Amino acid sequence: MPETSGRQPFLIHHLSTVDSTNTYLKAMRDAPEWTVVTADEQTAGRGRHANQWHSAAGAGLYLSVLLRPGVGMRRAGCLSLLAAVAGAETLLDLGLEGVDIKWPNDLLVGERKIGGILIESETSSSGRLDRAIVGMGMNLNHTAFPPPLDRTATSYRIETGQAIEVATVRARLLDRLEDWYRSWRNGEEDAIRDRWLALSSYGRGRSIWVTIGGERIEGVTAGLDPEGALRLITPDGAVRTILTGEVSHVRPGGEALSS
Repeated sequence: MPETSGRQPFLIHHLSTVDSTNTYLKAMRDAPEWTVVTADEQTAGRGRHANQWHSAAGAGLYLSVLLRPGVGMRRAGCLSLLAAVAGAETLLDLGLEGVDIKWPNDLLVGERKIGGILIESETSSSGRLDRAIVGMGMNLNHTAFPPPLDRTATSYRIETGQAIEVATVRARLLDRLEDWYRSWRNGEEDAIRDRWLALSSYGRGRSIWVTIGGERIEGVTAGLDPEGALRLITPDGAVRTILTGEVSHVRPGGEALSS
């Protein structure tokens, strides 16, 4: 049974181990908004594009938050952006330098992944965003990663040489997430996009590849559209709007680097 605690407006369910905090929370059909599921360990943690999330016991922050926005789906894109902003600001607040966001919501340090976000949404019959589960993982006290993650991942402890209390990070992250979510509900999408662009080196002027299905698109990033999609200027001068895809940074010389 989970341990349950209250911290307004959150109702936090803490488990020692779970397959996936997103999966567990998804099954809580009648849970109110701001229900949180967190675990010391995930045995089947998931990232975007069906990637597995390495969830070492006690070493990271693994949590999911239930939101009930009730807004039109056209506004849903900014939810990923605000979650990324909340995560990046949390790490910066805790003294970590060099935090970056890779579109739309991967958290990086030195091109290595330190945090990821998976949002799973459900719409009502009228097409409104009824439920959104925001799953967030952060590598905190990991001292090493198994291959092949050892080439692409990092942690707070690896970067700073210091351990950190997971509960401290969780409290800070939930505060940031609440603030930005309320801004979004109040229609402040411009502020969210501006903050995301200020925190991300991927927002403008970055040479990248985007893989969408079997297609690879190369170009230079040119900001975000009003719904949070990435604008990309391709070599022929066309502007593509990227709604989804796997982004890889192109190093000088043309080599792609995925995080």
